[in-house]
This record gives sequence, structure tokens and C-alpha cells, in this order.
Amino acid sequence: MPKILFWNVQKKPVSGLVGSLVADYAVDIVVLAEVDKNTEASFRVELEGIFPGEFKEISGVAPRIKILARKTLNFRILHNDPQKMYSIVEVSPPSVDPFLMVACHLKSQVDDDQFTRYSLAVKMAKAVVDAEQSANCDRTMVIGDLNASPWEAAIMAAEALNAVMCRSISDTMRKRKRSENWKFFYNPMWNYLGDSRGKPGTYWYERVGQYYSPYWLMLDQILLRPELVTFFDLDDCKILTEDIRGSFNLLSENPPFKTRSSDESASNHADVPDHLPLYFDLRI
Repeated sequence: MPKILFWNVQKKPVSGLVGSLVADYAVDIVVLAEVDKNTEASFRVELEGIFPGEFKEISGVAPRIKILARKTLNFRILHNDPQKMYSIVEVSPPSVDPFLMVACHLKSQVDDDQFTRYSLAVKMAKAVVDAEQSANCDRTMVIGDLNASPWEAAIMAAEALNAVMCRSISDTMRKRKRSENWKFFYNPMWNYLGDSRGKPGTYWYERVGQYYSPYWLMLDQILLRPELVTFFDLDDCKILTEDIRGSFNLLSENPPFKTRSSDESASNHADVPDHLPLYFDLRI
């Protein structure tokens, strides 16, 4: 505990799908991006039907995200991004030390170039460090749609999020004197690139007619401070395509993924989000 689900639902009517995932995976914290009012209301009703009186909405967070969580968890908002892209909250589970969660939906690659995303990530990294100092807590995780690949400067550069691909690097480098000014994150999503874990990304986008297209993008990510890596196992992190019961499958039509290519309109796939949901269990 806690078990966390993130999904950028792209304003699609997916309350039933989200509710099914919450039930099947016994999710404790739900973080959603791009939720319209109708879907938000339907999801709250569905959660109340499945888990009567067990969930609450965390009010006051950045408007680009929604957080719903079990009432056994206490939340305290430490910082809201002035540009409304993320919130930093302190989460206190029962009988264990709190941790910090940065829930985010950063600007789209369509709207900004990589240099803008890097500059925004630098500001976000400073806000995270300030929140950690204020709360006297280094047990921090980032979850959300970062709208950048794991190898981009916004994610990997030292003065940005400084998220590296190996947990051993994040733990070892923080102990070296030359790294005192740069706090590290571990980015486990590197393990999902390619074929090794079945889903090589969270977002499919085919650049039709262009010579460069990675096809699968890893825009939705989890980042962990070394202080939390101890409580994390790769087997507890999943890019989801269906619920446990098999009542739906996000990859079942228009393979490899029901989302648009660069020459298609989003209206061609009106009922399916752009992104696959991300689930993990932090065993603290």
C-alpha cells in the first residue's frame, strides 16, 4: 500500500473502465488527467457504488489533474504549480511515515518544444526540492503525463528532474560529493521500452510521411527518489491494457493501439483515450 493508478483519459467517457480497474487492482489513489465534468461526476458515482463511503476527492489540486483516494489516507497540499500543471501533496498512510507525491500533467509536445519543456522541468524540480525541505521528507515520487520521453533533457538533465535509468545509479551518485547539489530520481519506465515487458510505451503516435517515428512513446511515467526505491518492485508496476476479468481490452481494435496517427482526426476514435493507464504498488 498504497496502490496507485494514473490515466490521462483525454476527456473520454471512461468512468466505467476506470472503476473496473480500481476494483480489480484494489487501487488506493486514483490520479486522472484531462477529465471533463461529466466523466468526473460519473466516476464518483461509480466509485461510490463499488466502494460505498470509502473514497474522497482531494480538493484544491491543480485543475489539470484530479485525485481521488481512500479515506484512510490523509493528504496535505504543499504546492500548486502557478501554471496549473502539477500539485505536490504529502500523503500519510495509516501507521507509516508519509511520502510526497507530485501528480502532474505537463504541457503537450504539440504546444511546446523540448527547450520549453526543459525550462518548465527545471522550475518543477526546484519546487519539489523546496517542498521536500518544507516537509522534511525525501520520500518523493512523481507520477503523471510528463509529455517527454525518458531520455529527454527535461527528464534526465541534472538541474531538471535528474531521473536516471538504473536504481543503482540513483542511489550511488547521490552519495558522491560532486552530486550534492543534484537530487536524483530513479525512472523505472526505461525497463518498458521495447519488447521486454509487453507494452513498449503508454502512447502510440505514428508520424505518417516522416522519416523519424518511434511509434510508441513513454510519456506517462513514475519517478522515485532513492529513499522510496526500497519499497518498489518492477513486477508491481504495470502499463495496463485491460482489467483482470478481461471485460475490456484497449488494444483489441485498430492495433497496435486505438489512437490517432498524424494524418487522422481525434474524432475517429471518440471513445478511447490517447494514453494507456499506469498502475503500481508502493509497498511502504
